[in-house]
Amino acid sequence: MVAFDILNTKKKDLALAKSKWKDEWEDSVCESLETDRNEFFIRSGRQAFDLMEKISNEIEDRSWIDLLVLELSRFMPYYQLGLEENKAYKKLRLKNRLPRRRLLQGPGLHQQQRRKGNSEVIYARSRNDNRQ
Repeated sequence: MVAFDILNTKKKDLALAKSKWKDEWEDSVCESLETDRNEFFIRSGRQAFDLMEKISNEIEDRSWIDLLVLELSRFMPYYQLGLEENKAYKKLRLKNRLPRRRLLQGPGLHQQQRRKGNSEVIYARSRNDNRQ
């Protein structure tokens, strides 16, 4: 999502600031969790769906798929990192968000739509999952 936003940001200075924020955020996450950035982050929709398919096929408890979809759909980038306020990040906004329908479509998954108030709620489920 962040990479998509950066690639679709027209102003080069904003794209550069967003890219810098992403790098700093990844560094801080990797440092906190003591992990390798190349193995930890989901870099594409295809990678996310492959992971959901793997979880769906290997793990009986499908709640991990729900957690993954929830995290992917709720993540909001460009917040302040650390204790000091970085003025360059204060003006950053997510402008080019992937459509949720695109996020929730993939191999081995289908979506179920329900109306809730004035908004549409989309649930992604494994094709093997019989929950309603």
